[in-house]
Amino acid sequence: MAGMNPERKSQDAIEQANRKLLQENDKRLEKWREDRLNSFEREREISAQNFARPAVRK
Repeated sequence: MAGMNPERKSQDAIEQANRKLLQENDKRLEKWREDRLNSFEREREISAQNFARPAVRK
């Protein structure tokens, strides 16, 4: 980067920071999707268990 003008260095730093933020957001989004799918799977299992049980009457 020696000899680059300061404005270009600044722009490169901004772009690098933006890429890092996007990568972090992608990771967060992927984790959210995974958690959401796991939640749906748990709900499906609970519903299936509840459906399979005979009704309890008092």
